[in-house]
Amino acid sequence: MDEGTERTEVSPEERISARERAVALREMKLQARDALNERSLPEALSGALSYESPEALEKSIDAAEAAFRQAVERGVLDRMRGEAPARAQPQRDVADMTDDDYYKVFYRAGGR
Repeated sequence: MDEGTERTEVSPEERISARERAVALREMKLQARDALNERSLPEALSGALSYESPEALEKSIDAAEAAFRQAVERGVLDRMRGEAPARAQPQRDVADMTDDDYYKVFYRAGGR
């Protein structure tokens, strides 16, 4: 073995602690997925969440939900902002039309 590299052994307590942290992280990720599903939010938001503690997870879910809903609302409003549909011309009663008006409305120039 090279003298420049030191080998550090991990104690059993450190291994147990690392496993406990990994299990806690897995449980928080499952809780986050369930919370996102309950709030009808995409699971893709789970990557933006904080898993440092249950409190941090809850705060980050709340913040992600607020940001997501705001973005959706803004997108909907932007789509609705387009041109208003053209209003239909008021329909005239055929009995009140002159022959000339009738042909202009129902027949194209040069025949039907």
